[in-house]
Amino acid sequence: MKKLFLTCIKNDFDTALADIFRKNGWGVYFAEGRYEDEERTGEDLLSYLPSHIDMFIDTSRYISPADGAGVRDGLSREAITVSFNENYIKPVRYLEQVIPLMENAEPGEDGPVKRIVFINTEESSVNWNGRTNGYGYAMARAALNNTVSTFVNRLLPLGYTFRMFDPMYDKVPAALSAASAFGYLLRDRCDDDGDPRCQDERRLVIRDARGREIPW
Repeated sequence: MKKLFLTCIKNDFDTALADIFRKNGWGVYFAEGRYEDEERTGEDLLSYLPSHIDMFIDTSRYISPADGAGVRDGLSREAITVSFNENYIKPVRYLEQVIPLMENAEPGEDGPVKRIVFINTEESSVNWNGRTNGYGYAMARAALNNTVSTFVNRLLPLGYTFRMFDPMYDKVPAALSAASAFGYLLRDRCDDDGDPRCQDERRLVIRDARGREIPW
C-alpha cells in the first residue's frame, strides 16, 4: 500500500484530499488537525508514522488575523514572524523529518514514490499576487517557492519528484479541487514542449485547480 503524509488537515480541501487518496487505496497520515476520529498536534511525529512514506504533501495555510493590515496602517512584525513560522519554517521542518521515511519507499505500479508536494496559492507569485494586505503569508509562501527550487536541485538527482498546486480556496469547491489535485499530483510529466499541459519533470511549476500555470 502506498502511504501519504499530509502536514495538516484543517479545512475542507485538506479533508477532501485525504478522502480521495484513501478511497484510492492509499494510507493517510498527518501531523496536525483532525481526520475522521483522529486528532494530531504535530508532536511525536515519528512515533506514529509507518516505516515508509511515498508522498509528502504540505497543506500548511495559516493567515493571522493580525496580518490583515495594509502598509499604510502599519505592518504587524509579530504577525509576520508567526506566519513565517507556520507557513515556511514548519513545513520545511516536517519535510526534514519525513525524508528518511521516503528513502525507504519502494517503486511499484500503484502510484508514484518519493514525490514531494507543496500546496500553495497565487499569493506566493510576484506577478499574480493581487493582495493589499496579508504580507506575512504572501512573503512566507514566496520564500517557500525559492526554497523548494533548492530542494529540487538537491533531491531530483536522488529520485525525488516535485509538484506545486493551488487549490483556489473559496473559488473552486473543495471536492472538485481535490479531484484536480489528485490527478495532477499522481501523473508523470513528459517532455513534449508543444503541449502546455505536459511539463518536463525537471521543471518546477505551480498549477491551479483549473490546470493553469501560475507564474512565479
